[in-house]
Amino acid sequence: MEWLWVESRTRYAAKLVDEVILRRDQFEGSGPLGKLEKVLLKGTGRRVGMIGLKKILPFVYLPSLRVFSAQMVKDFDRFLPDITKGTSSVTHLELRQSTTRMGFERLITLCTALRSFKYYYEPGPFMFERTATIIAHLQTRWDTLETLCLDSDSYSLLQGFERQHQWVGSLREFRKLKNLQLQMVHFFHHDQQLPPRRLVDLLPPSLETLCISGWWRENEAVMLAEMMDLVHARDEFPHLSEMTIQGRFLTKRVSPGEIINYQTWPRLLPVTDGRTLEDRILEDIAPLRSSCDKLGVSFSIKDYEVEARAQGHKDPPPQDLLPLFRQGSSIWV
Repeated sequence: MEWLWVESRTRYAAKLVDEVILRRDQFEGSGPLGKLEKVLLKGTGRRVGMIGLKKILPFVYLPSLRVFSAQMVKDFDRFLPDITKGTSSVTHLELRQSTTRMGFERLITLCTALRSFKYYYEPGPFMFERTATIIAHLQTRWDTLETLCLDSDSYSLLQGFERQHQWVGSLREFRKLKNLQLQMVHFFHHDQQLPPRRLVDLLPPSLETLCISGWWRENEAVMLAEMMDLVHARDEFPHLSEMTIQGRFLTKRVSPGEIINYQTWPRLLPVTDGRTLEDRILEDIAPLRSSCDKLGVSFSIKDYEVEARAQGHKDPPPQDLLPLFRQGSSIWV
């Protein structure tokens, strides 16, 4: 089933939500939503099409649900009604192009076995500050969380924005955290050229993959040095297997068919617009890449323009969620 949320008060929306709220007991074993495992809700992309969190909370309570993904969600209400007692069985939360004042506290509180949380926010005033609020709420899931992503999508970052430093603090207490994606600004305080603490002192030993996005030149040397220390701390981070940096690097033009692939550099790969990574970033990351190769850690560079083009902003689920939607019962809303 696929449904586009055209506006928050469509009769179909009200009817479907009412069915979930009022007849929840009928969904526990049989019926149209009885075995639902995955939900994807999408707004229209217009402000009027933003989905209020209180409108979609009923789906989170469905006992069979494990994956909940939504786009264009607004979390502004300080007080949300208790729709039902109990907790949610959802283990994977993903929110894209969404905005929050409350740090999605209700969602995080409900999902007591949360394993993955991904929030792709819209750049703008206060949004960096709210990532710290989300981290504070997620600290209640220190013993279950395995994947954490707090970032903006590639298309939004291509539009340009004013960087706002907001240090997220230590993540050492997340003892099961394996996959982490954060913007570079989250490792620095405002107007500080050095991070408050070393990267190796902020991350948990369980870490397997690290992606630092929002790459910017002013603090590049510092961050590369921190990542180098992390790669060489094999005794403390024995599971580290992949490191990625993401930013705007695709600037140099070369002949068609001679572009350098940002993931398999220096192997050549044809690309239609005939552009490649700028020489500067390739030279700057060369020592780190060499150390990664020697220590068995995969290293890659991703460019926002390439990523945005790959995503395409199409109707199907985001690329990294497609494997989750290939099996099991699912509903697109």
